[in-house]
Amino acid sequence: MKKISYLAAFFCMTTTLAAQEVWDLQKCIQIGWKNSLAIQQTELNLFQSDLSVKQAKYSIYPTLNASVQEGFNAGRSIDLTSYQFVNQFMHSTALSLGGNMILYNGGQIKNSIAQSKLNQQASAQDVEQAKNNLGLSIAQAYLTVLLAEENLLVLQEQLKATQAQLDRINKLIAAGSLPENNKYDLEAQIARDEQNIVNAENNIAIAYLSLKTLMNYNVNSNEPMRVAKIDLEAELDYENISSQQVYKEALERQANYKAAQLRQQAAVASVMIARGALKPSVSLYLNVATNYSSTGQRFTGDTITVFQNFNGNINGAPFQLSIPQTVPSREQSPYFYQLGTNIRQSFGVNVNIPIFNGYQSRIRIQQAELTVKSAQLSINQIQNQLQNDINQAVMNLQAAQKRLAAAERTLKTTQNALQNSNKRYELGLINSFELVSVQNSLVAAQSNVLQARYDLLFRNKIVDFYRGIAL
Repeated sequence: MKKISYLAAFFCMTTTLAAQEVWDLQKCIQIGWKNSLAIQQTELNLFQSDLSVKQAKYSIYPTLNASVQEGFNAGRSIDLTSYQFVNQFMHSTALSLGGNMILYNGGQIKNSIAQSKLNQQASAQDVEQAKNNLGLSIAQAYLTVLLAEENLLVLQEQLKATQAQLDRINKLIAAGSLPENNKYDLEAQIARDEQNIVNAENNIAIAYLSLKTLMNYNVNSNEPMRVAKIDLEAELDYENISSQQVYKEALERQANYKAAQLRQQAAVASVMIARGALKPSVSLYLNVATNYSSTGQRFTGDTITVFQNFNGNINGAPFQLSIPQTVPSREQSPYFYQLGTNIRQSFGVNVNIPIFNGYQSRIRIQQAELTVKSAQLSINQIQNQLQNDINQAVMNLQAAQKRLAAAERTLKTTQNALQNSNKRYELGLINSFELVSVQNSLVAAQSNVLQARYDLLFRNKIVDFYRGIAL
């Protein structure tokens, strides 16, 4: 009955898996890149650097600003239309339009554009590095899933083999050829095999959860997932390469190293920007303005006669003399009439020569030069770290090769030992406990070979990662 139930469960599992979408490594990596919050953050930084490039480029364009001023004055003030003092309530309007265009500022604009482009390229390399790091982590989790599934198959085959041996023992016991106690060790082994299968299934679930977490895909969902198998024989066809050759290729392809170099170049550009502040700057300026005053008046074109009175005294007798005069007639000047007639323009060249600003420019130059040195130290640190990581990766790859060879030799000898033990058991030379011990050794040897193969594959992927080879 147990055998039938296991077959039924296996059939149901197979049917379910057949209906599932199969995920290969590249698809897992692509989904991980799409859903990764860390990559999205680096992409936002890239968008920010794109805007910085546009901002630097647009700084070469002229600036144009308009100004509107509405005011009310009471008491003694200057009439902006006649520039005479008046002592009354007055409403005034001032309009202006001003523009400025930088002709030369010590190369600061040019160097700012170059610096922003370098920072943009560095941000793009940051995105690439984040993708590479996540891709390597997903590849490790992917291989962990495959290893867990392979281990489950080994344990299931072991359970079938133990069950088949128990069936033979039961037949021999029923025939009276063996005592009944010969089956107890095998029954205990079947219980252990079933427990190992449960643990293996749990390891698969944990491995899939880790993979989904890295992909940020349906982490809280019970939706099943199935990964595609890998041709281990083809994948393990690796190339023997020295750590120095890997290091040389890594310097050409590693995104974090490229980003560090670009930021060092951007730091050099910041020194040029700071030095540009010591040089004169030349700019063009243009200004157009007009105004209105409620006290403003205009001539009507007509004339009026007014009398100018003079008071005097002749021989003690006062008198008054009125002299008629013809003067132009004036009226309140309209709002838009004043704005149209009061227009004035000014334009010219502005030259600013820095002489002394409290050593601020000099200090900024020194700060920029320190940034260059700091960027160079970052490059050196990345180089040292790369060298150490690559040396370790190549050594781990070589060790994994030796472990796989040793594990395969152990598996072969253990298989021979099991064949010999089966023959000896059938002849009654060993008991079931000894036979079960050899079977367990075979399961351990098979598991070690699987672990060694996937470990070698992953170590090879790490070396490919440093060489810039796609996972």
